[in-house]
Amino acid sequence: MILLQKEQYYKIEMVVPCPTKSRG
Repeated sequence: MILLQKEQYYKIEMVVPCPTKSRG
């Protein structure tokens, strides 16, 4: 489940640089 979420986050970041890494 975590892997899926991480993959989705990466995809979103590639399309739109969201503050995921900064927040994580």
